[in-house]
Amino acid sequence: MTIEVELYSAPGYEPAGRRPLVPLLREAYERILGSVPDDAKFRLHLVSVDDREEIPGRPSLVNLRGSHGYAHVTIISGGDVVYQHHDTVAEIIARPLQHRLAEEYPDVDHWGFGLVGQGLEALELVRPTPEVAGSVRIHRVRTRTSGNRLRELPDPDPEPSTLAALGVADGAPARGVDADESAAVGVVVQPIARAALLRRAFSGEVEEGGFVIGHRFADASRPGRTLLEVTAVVAAESTGASLLRFTFTGESFLRLGDQLARRGRGEEVLGWYHTHLFAATRRFGLSSVDVRLHTSTFRRPWQVAALVNLTTRGRVLRWYGRDAHGGDGLAEVPYWFADDVAERSSPSVRHRVQLPPEDGDGGGAPSRRFVADLTGELTEHTAERAPGPAGEPASGRTAGAGPVADGEEPAQPAADRVAAHPEAADRVAAQPPADQMAAEP
Repeated sequence: MTIEVELYSAPGYEPAGRRPLVPLLREAYERILGSVPDDAKFRLHLVSVDDREEIPGRPSLVNLRGSHGYAHVTIISGGDVVYQHHDTVAEIIARPLQHRLAEEYPDVDHWGFGLVGQGLEALELVRPTPEVAGSVRIHRVRTRTSGNRLRELPDPDPEPSTLAALGVADGAPARGVDADESAAVGVVVQPIARAALLRRAFSGEVEEGGFVIGHRFADASRPGRTLLEVTAVVAAESTGASLLRFTFTGESFLRLGDQLARRGRGEEVLGWYHTHLFAATRRFGLSSVDVRLHTSTFRRPWQVAALVNLTTRGRVLRWYGRDAHGGDGLAEVPYWFADDVAERSSPSVRHRVQLPPEDGDGGGAPSRRFVADLTGELTEHTAERAPGPAGEPASGRTAGAGPVADGEEPAQPAADRVAAHPEAADRVAAQPPADQMAAEP
């Protein structure tokens, strides 16, 4: 199947030629992943989420078939899934296209584009209304203001504490792939939260996530830094988890509030966590969709986002917070694992648990008993699926383990189902509906 990118010249957006899609995808993912295998096959599932905003730059671009502005992308090489994630059409197609057009047509300021090919006939072409020469936009301004105003009260100052008081061994180095030591936030992960993030069985088919809860302190040994003690992670209920992305709903927060009240430990929402179903790279952490969710939902300057990359070799944990240098995005922040046996003055010390020994040869899922203890500690409403026969995970879940990755815990394969049966992906792409396509070299 041949999928192409059609260009439209402004101002009338008349067809102006086509470009092959695969070279644009390769350029985009070489930037994200560092390299793309020569035999890579790209499978895109376009999702009906409107994105017709103009892409700034020179030249500026607009997607004229923007009714499907997002895509769930799977990259397969040698029968294995090497990448699986949701991305915007603007990120993976428009940006590399913009670079090429700037080189080839430096005097052209604006283009339209759209995906065309077999199976995409249902994507409607919508041309923007052209600007009328000499026209002036008039915006109505309300001069009358309401007498009632709402303003947000500042957070109370947190109690002081130190890394040692929160259970971090003396001299323990900060963890992270590219963590910024000057970050305004540092994260201390207590054992039960560590087990939930690094040992529990996550889905290898869709992204999963939830809330990070715990306590907030002012770092007494480093003025200006906030220390977040993560005491537990709670799988979110009533979420929008799907192939496209992980999202929260109002019901998710209502149910979390009930759980925090029942726990009665003075914990607050420190942020959120979610999974990525591909290997971590230094170039790619949170996606633009993830950043948008964080900045629009978790607005406290100290709230953080935990990212767990799942691969067949293990899993990598990273934490992100507001950019300490004033940028609009998120930057990786340092974190530490609390010492399981250190005496601490934290209010959660009485709830500390020991990590259990791993089954078998040091890999695998937690034991049934530990899963029960863990879920009972987190919430009475959220339960892990029990392992299937012979220790295998239940349907739709993965629970294997691989070597330790980046000093983290062993983990389950994230894409073993697809990797073991690549022909299943081929069958899906052979007769795609209107919003699916497969792009191959």
